[in-house]
Amino acid sequence: MNTTDSVRDLARGLISWYNFKKDSKALLITGNFPAFEVLFSVFEDVGMQAEVVDIPRLEEVSGGYDYVVIAAGLESTIEPGKLMAAAAANLKDDGMFFLATFNRFNLGQFLGDKDVTTGHVLDGIDNYAQISEKRMKEIGGHSYSKVEIDEMLAAVGLKDTKVFSVFPSIFRPQIMVRYGEKPNERFDARIQGMYNSPETLYLNKNNLYDDFMKNDLLHQMADGYLYICTKSQAGGKTDQTKNLDDILEITVQTGRSPQSALATIVYTNKVVKKNMYPAGATALQKIDANASYLREYGVPVIEGKLTEAGYETPFIKGQILTEYLRNTLTQKGKKAFLTELAKFKTIIENSSRQLPYDEVDWTKFDPYWQKRKSDDPELYKWRDLANGTAEDKAAIGIILERGYLDLAPINCFMTDDGPVFFDQEFYVPQIPANAIFLRLIEVVYAYWPEGYRLLPMDEVLDYFNLKTNAEIFRLQVSKNLIDFINDQELVAYNRKVRADYNTIVNNRFRMDYTQDQYEKLFTDIFKDVEGKKIYLFGSGDYAKKFIEKFRNEYKIVACIDNNASKWGTDVEGIPICSPETLVNETEGYKVFICIKFYDDVLSQLKDMAVPNIAVFDPRLDYPRPLKHVAQATEGKPAKKYHIGYVAGVFDMFHIGHLNLLRRAKEQCDYLIVGVVTDEQIMHNKKTRPMIPFEQRYAIVQGCRYVDEAVTIPADNAGTEYAYRTYRFDAQFSGSDYADDPNWLAVREWLHQQGSDLVFFPYTEEISSTMLKGQLRDSSQEEEK
Repeated sequence: MNTTDSVRDLARGLISWYNFKKDSKALLITGNFPAFEVLFSVFEDVGMQAEVVDIPRLEEVSGGYDYVVIAAGLESTIEPGKLMAAAAANLKDDGMFFLATFNRFNLGQFLGDKDVTTGHVLDGIDNYAQISEKRMKEIGGHSYSKVEIDEMLAAVGLKDTKVFSVFPSIFRPQIMVRYGEKPNERFDARIQGMYNSPETLYLNKNNLYDDFMKNDLLHQMADGYLYICTKSQAGGKTDQTKNLDDILEITVQTGRSPQSALATIVYTNKVVKKNMYPAGATALQKIDANASYLREYGVPVIEGKLTEAGYETPFIKGQILTEYLRNTLTQKGKKAFLTELAKFKTIIENSSRQLPYDEVDWTKFDPYWQKRKSDDPELYKWRDLANGTAEDKAAIGIILERGYLDLAPINCFMTDDGPVFFDQEFYVPQIPANAIFLRLIEVVYAYWPEGYRLLPMDEVLDYFNLKTNAEIFRLQVSKNLIDFINDQELVAYNRKVRADYNTIVNNRFRMDYTQDQYEKLFTDIFKDVEGKKIYLFGSGDYAKKFIEKFRNEYKIVACIDNNASKWGTDVEGIPICSPETLVNETEGYKVFICIKFYDDVLSQLKDMAVPNIAVFDPRLDYPRPLKHVAQATEGKPAKKYHIGYVAGVFDMFHIGHLNLLRRAKEQCDYLIVGVVTDEQIMHNKKTRPMIPFEQRYAIVQGCRYVDEAVTIPADNAGTEYAYRTYRFDAQFSGSDYADDPNWLAVREWLHQQGSDLVFFPYTEEISSTMLKGQLRDSSQEEEK
């Protein structure tokens, strides 16, 4: 399944969980949102007689349908009542009507998201009061509240209505909860919020879902609704339609491959898993087989059976393990929390046969082992550690023949009889039990600031000896989860619809200040800093991170601190001084506040009449003034792009590199070239560069086509960081990446920022890899 198919199929989850009758007739009514045309494929999978029609052509259909489905149709007409009447008229007396709608009071509207129909913020909240009648006709419709939709359905005689609140969007439904029911688990560990306009947000839904559940606001502010109605009280004839009253929640695995995508329908007395595509029938058999296997190893997994409807298990009344463990820490304390975690560590360690180390293929212990080259200094790292000291072996821990990554808190209930796991869909061969246990801990701590305050997660990892190899454990889990859930195919899509931390922080700060104040304090913090002394206010972690990032670029004179006991000491070699130092300063200077809660210090500096102040947050990326733009462009005609950017290793600099830089400079006034560090090469490419970083950097800087060479930081090596730092108009790359899904996602993101990604033809006759291979071959020949 490719990226296009994965994105196209996301909306299928609205109805693919339902058991439609094969010998029936269905009508799909489409509107202004092409994303929902894919719903027709659900009818095709069932083998039903089905038709699709646009709203303007509704009069052409013959009627007598068992099912009528409309998705975002109310939002596609200025006569929604007429549309509802037509839908009802085309149904048989015992027919079923499915209506998927956006909610004009959805939570995103209150967090800065734009309305899905008008493209502006706040429009849905005030019921489109700012939209003229003429403009509304041009738009073609708008969203409605649940009360308004209820009234429309009642007016045309559609009744016996079942309503499900949809999260995080009807474009990509993942969880649908019967209106009024409280979900059985927190959303923050299950779903990521989706938005029409991530660039205008100032809050993230994921931080609010839990509070909205507790305060009974979740359904009123749902992202959308799925209505299922009939013309008569009798409804349809299938088991599903008879049992609609008993459905509490529906979870659909949108975005997964057809072979693994499943829907979970939670009834009041049972749970049924159903394949969402015909190709997924074997996935249910795997769940049954995995459950049997785990029970043989003493893991408490719920009993189930395969039926015509799917894979059926009893309804379990219990508390989701995430909540149970969190409550243990908040109510019973650290010792009880660690004791409970230790019990689950034992369960995981005994969930499969424990492999002797000599049965493990240590060359494949790193999940990205295929990337490693013969000159990789860590090629045999894990083999050596496995044969190392007792301490080395303890840090690796037990290796399981089968590792079930979903032995996790979100897949386990705590009952009166103890834990019960469910939904064990797949396993990974030869994986450390510690990797699965680390995932369990991190799921518990996700979006849980209270937990970090009561018992920092690092202390828990230390307690269970997980910190030494935490990086490889995380890689093993993430790589295998990405492969299984098909997440790599949705990289570009997720960039477009998910919240970005930098954007949210900046938008929130902007609301507290005028535009000019905001830019000086929070975004363009390095503007006009050249030639000025720099003081940091604060001497803690934020100051250390500023010093680490910028001490080689700017002259940091001192750290200022209100704590007199620190005066005369230093942080990272920078002296700590009294605030009085600023009063006596006669030369130009700028103060960067390096404190998380900066308000009091900001007021203090303003009272001291300090003229140049900025607030530094190490989690944000900042634009940096470019050094020689004016000199490099003075008196020269403007090119297609003003600022250009190229990133690369530039090992064994050759004609291919030169061609890339020449072509890039031909298209831009000022060319910045980022050079990858040795550390990053060894970490990502699994090989050692032939030429060390300092020499590669000097060669690039000396190239006539390069205006400025910069170091690509190992911890921020991506395009997003580079763009936020240099604000380039185009990034240039070789065409060997033109079809790479990750680079296509980068291009999509850059386009959203108003920048471009340009691919140049790859110089096929030469590459650094080719040259290194020739050198190795020559060396081997000489040794013979």
